Amino acid sequence: MARMSKAALYKTSEAAKLAGVTVRTLHHYDRLGLLQPSGRGENGYRLYSQSDLVRLQHIAVLKFLGLKLSEIRELLRKAPTDIREALLLHRRLLTQRQKQITAAVRVIDRAEERGYDLESLLESMEVLRMTERKGWMLEYYSPEAQEKIRERQKSFGPAEQAQAQQKWKELIAEVEAAAKSESPTSARAQELAKRWDDLISGFTQGDPEIKAGLDRLYKDKQNWPADFKRPYSEQAGQFICAAREHLKSVQS
Repeated sequence: MARMSKAALYKTSEAAKLAGVTVRTLHHYDRLGLLQPSGRGENGYRLYSQSDLVRLQHIAVLKFLGLKLSEIRELLRKAPTDIREALLLHRRLLTQRQKQITAAVRVIDRAEERGYDLESLLESMEVLRMTERKGWMLEYYSPEAQEKIRERQKSFGPAEQAQAQQKWKELIAEVEAAAKSESPTSARAQELAKRWDDLISGFTQGDPEIKAGLDRLYKDKQNWPADFKRPYSEQAGQFICAAREHLKSVQS
């Protein structure tokens, strides 16, 4: 962007040329309330100031990062600290997307090595689904823990994954039912809490680094992706947490 006088005001065509965008883009941003000109000329033409063009630079950067115009509009309304937090979150999402793409390439490479047979393609599809659903969760684990998890996944095929998912599905259904009628301190609740802990132990296998990452994940619910839905209700979650806490106090 070219230098300009602080007091200078530019017509739409001039501002568009300086910013490297089209006049149509500036009109569109004005209609959206994303970038409204600082003033109007006697003939009604839009007039843009230096601060307007600085804001336009911010819009261009945020758009390049992949944000939607509606998201950019809301983001620019916030205080600098809020903007920083929002950008950090967006960086995390971009990192997640990058990891998903890398994983997808690995899956395709594996399928190519096996000659694109039906079994390898089905396995590849399942790996991709798992990566898309859980890729963001790995960010809570240290690099060492992530490597351990990846190593385990190599020997944890689709059949084993399906078996583990079925166990969780059945347990969650029982927890949902118990949460409506049982006390977290009841014998039934304690049995469910023990099964819950056993399934978690099957994942962590007593590794302190993996457990630490899992704990960080659970404690950061407010920053989970907006489109992520837990497989159990809030009531069931509170019930099993209370039951596990009671079980822990009894065992200690």
